[in-house]
Amino acid sequence: MTSIASIASQDWQTNPTFGDVKYKTLFGSDPQDANAPMAMGHARLEAGQELGLHHHDDAEFYFCTRGSVMMRINDTLSRVEVGMTIYIPGGALHGVYAEEDGFEFLYGFPGQADFSSANYQFVDEKSGRLAYT
Repeated sequence: MTSIASIASQDWQTNPTFGDVKYKTLFGSDPQDANAPMAMGHARLEAGQELGLHHHDDAEFYFCTRGSVMMRINDTLSRVEVGMTIYIPGGALHGVYAEEDGFEFLYGFPGQADFSSANYQFVDEKSGRLAYT
């Protein structure tokens, strides 16, 4: 069975644990999503906002649809901009800081059909802030 999701039909969600990010879950929040063998969503950060350092067991990908971001994966800092895709290995410590043009991206957990099963672990805010110098 085919699954179709519309970004426009979803409401923005927030979770203070995740930092400043707003997101829309496209697949992986409804039992009907079982046909799609991955959790997937769309997220947004305004200029200067961040998604704090965190890790989870499952691998993840980001595909930048608007703006640019500085992204840290473990000890590597990279600039990601429109049209770029980044693969984040399971267990990797990662976070992003939106640049002056903000950042929108698709994210997904291949093989993880239920978004709520992603075991997010955030680093302590005082010691784990992203270093973008």
